[in-house]
Amino acid sequence: MSNTVQDRNKSVKQVHTIKNRIKMQEVLYTRDTGWHSNEGQLNKGIRKNVSYNKYEDHIQRIEKDLMKKHRLGYSALVKFLILKEGEQQFGIRFM
Repeated sequence: MSNTVQDRNKSVKQVHTIKNRIKMQEVLYTRDTGWHSNEGQLNKGIRKNVSYNKYEDHIQRIEKDLMKKHRLGYSALVKFLILKEGEQQFGIRFM
């Protein structure tokens, strides 16, 4: 095989690999976030994102410290802090 044919085959394989990666990312991003309940019905979960700008490193450090202190993951920490603040603001016992 000539070098030109080998180079073309290599670039075609690279394109297929890139296309497969893009498809996988699309599948992962659009995958259903639901779970099955005891009745077998599909309940949709809600997913929200948080973004930080380049000057908010201190917030991420505090976040990690709080996660370690309360022994919670990120999602559980957010829920815990929302309930805690709601309890203070509205006087309703959530916990």
